[in-house]
Amino acid sequence: MRVNVRTETQTLARTLLFDVGLNVVRGNNSAGKSQVLQAIVWALGVEAIFGPPRLKASQLGSAFSDEVILRDDTVAPVVESYCAVEIENSDGRVLTVQRFVKHDSIGRDLIRVWDVAGLSSASSVLGAPTDYFVNRKGSAKGEFGFARLLAEFLGWNLPNVPRYTGGEPVLLYVELLFPFFYADQRDWSEPGPRRVSHLMIREPSRRAAEFLLGLAGPRAQAEKDRLTSRMSRLKGLWTENVTAVLVEAGAIGARIVGVPQLPAGMRDSSVVPSDLSGVGLRIYQGGEWKKYSEVVSDIRNELSALQDDEQPSAESPVALKDEPQVALQDELHEEEDRLASTLAAASVIDANLSLEEAQLAALDRRIAAFEEESARHDDLRTLQRLGSANASSHLADHDCPTCRQSLASVEAAELGPILDIDASAKIVKAQLSTLKSMRTQSIEAVQQAGNVFRALQSEADTLRSGIRALRSDLESPAGYPSESNITARITGELRLQQLGRIQTDVDTRIETLREIATEAAQVRADLQALPDNLKDDDAEIVDRVVSSMQEQLEAFGFRSYSAQKVGIDEETLRPVRHGFDLESDVSASDVVRVKIAYLNAVREVGTSINSPHPGLLLLDEPRQHELDEENFRSTLKRLSTSTVEHGQVIVTSAASADSLSSQLGTATARVVDLGEERLLVPDTALSPIDL
Repeated sequence: MRVNVRTETQTLARTLLFDVGLNVVRGNNSAGKSQVLQAIVWALGVEAIFGPPRLKASQLGSAFSDEVILRDDTVAPVVESYCAVEIENSDGRVLTVQRFVKHDSIGRDLIRVWDVAGLSSASSVLGAPTDYFVNRKGSAKGEFGFARLLAEFLGWNLPNVPRYTGGEPVLLYVELLFPFFYADQRDWSEPGPRRVSHLMIREPSRRAAEFLLGLAGPRAQAEKDRLTSRMSRLKGLWTENVTAVLVEAGAIGARIVGVPQLPAGMRDSSVVPSDLSGVGLRIYQGGEWKKYSEVVSDIRNELSALQDDEQPSAESPVALKDEPQVALQDELHEEEDRLASTLAAASVIDANLSLEEAQLAALDRRIAAFEEESARHDDLRTLQRLGSANASSHLADHDCPTCRQSLASVEAAELGPILDIDASAKIVKAQLSTLKSMRTQSIEAVQQAGNVFRALQSEADTLRSGIRALRSDLESPAGYPSESNITARITGELRLQQLGRIQTDVDTRIETLREIATEAAQVRADLQALPDNLKDDDAEIVDRVVSSMQEQLEAFGFRSYSAQKVGIDEETLRPVRHGFDLESDVSASDVVRVKIAYLNAVREVGTSINSPHPGLLLLDEPRQHELDEENFRSTLKRLSTSTVEHGQVIVTSAASADSLSSQLGTATARVVDLGEERLLVPDTALSPIDL
């Protein structure tokens, strides 16, 4: 890695090279050891692990953003600065990554990337870099998003995970994984990885641990969550289309039959799509519900008869005895009788509709009352579970639960023991369920009555138009075209057009419903095809992490209590001692031991089973809580031996060179000694990545 700060007069920089295995960065206090690790975090664009607002240049130290102290103790303003890292993946591919902290024209969220070794290689010819961005929309998935590039480089197929706010799952952010790779000095107060909650991912530590350990269950669960979310969206689409088609049909007094409330796959476990072949439009005509085809056929027959047998007009307004006028008078009386019957039927339907609506409103009031009563019983059960001795006394209500009238003056003999809270709660919930079922039926009755009422109103309007036309014919001079005939033909044609449009819309909606039903059945089949026997395999991996952690705790000198009592919470996958607060129940030094043991156990187990864990671990001054030398020696030895074949561990230490040599003992490690100076030192040799 390389850090570089340029002033107006000189350049201060440092290039540090690390090996596979254990690396120890040694330096005096305030020399800049922590900046080495923070510079790696900055260069990789994952400073969001520190929470909002994201890591600013000042958190890297003022030497990168404002001013730097030179060797002669003078202060010089910073003109330009950057952090860079060179990373290599398991395939041998190398990337050199550079990110500026301060620059006149290059923003902090732009990252320059070379596909060659730009720091460890002596070559000064790198070619033009490719620019990427971080901390912007699209950085996790976009073509030029650096988080996407980093995940691809590391071979990570990041899953989608649920958000706090629900809705569509989102990609597991790279920033959520880095707390398992990096522990800074401010992070040793809690035994687990740093909590990153501001990214609004549900259970972020658990999701990260599941991915890094390659647990199979979470992948199945993620797929289940995706399919369940898809089923919910299909349910919403189904309800939306069913409601729309019912409204469209109801607008002309028609109704739709054969549409299930929910299709197969949504309402049950069937993987066979619902058969919608029986779905059709029914139109109220002549006191009965007829099929669309029958109504259209009747209208067309009437139009044909009108065209073939056009009624003659009366010869004069006073020729009442002529045959044509008699026929018109008879037809007029028939139409008036039909109108009276239709209006009478509409009046009855309207009265029934009012009763149904009143019953629906009454059911709504009763449901609200029972929901309130159910909530009250739930509160009483809570009091009872908490040990309240007076919870049952709250059941003594002096009002009738149905009509809410006072029962204080009602005399009644002793009827035996009253129901307890649980039994009362069950009865209330059962009644509530019954009322809701009744409400569903009442809504259907209201809808059907409304459709019939609108159909009768439409029929009455048609009859009124025909009656007006017949009366006009009686007053028309001889030979004048029959207005009733013309009106009937126009009305019939308009009715055919109206029904045709509705039928077309209904057909389109039904086809959409058929597609939804087919997809719902497929989603149900996919849900049933998910494996259900992965829990044991995942539990075995987690048990290996627990065993590794406990083994390390014993070697690291954990003394607060038996290391065997420290485990991993099944829900959060974080270190835990069940029934106790691990953070406050152990000493500060033991919290450090737990954190190191847990993070390293996840790394050891993950790399041993070829999980997505990259084998990286950065520990900033883990001995700051005065781990005794013997225990720290065991820690370094474990970190050294567990990285012989896999991964890289970088530890910072303020120990003297002699003390560090003693602490390392037989452990194999590369010591990167900053010497007696600060991290940034005068550097006259330009790096290939310098602009």
